[in-house]
Amino acid sequence: MVFVLKKGEQLCPVIYLEDYFRNYQNGETVEKILEDIYNEYYSKEEELADKESQISDLQMNDFKISCDKIIYRLVNYEKK
Repeated sequence: MVFVLKKGEQLCPVIYLEDYFRNYQNGETVEKILEDIYNEYYSKEEELADKESQISDLQMNDFKISCDKIIYRLVNYEKK
């Protein structure tokens, strides 16, 4: 997983790299993978810009207002 949070911003795109690594293992070129990652990043960044304009600073900083908009997800759980 990779994310880049720019200074002064409160939201950022998250890119999961597992599929890209599988593509690399299956023979896809590094150049193609980097191009795909670049395109995914800027596509998600545009989506976030639209969402960020809908969320006020007050909502981002006030948990009572934001808590019902938070989605929790378990990532990388391995059963032992």
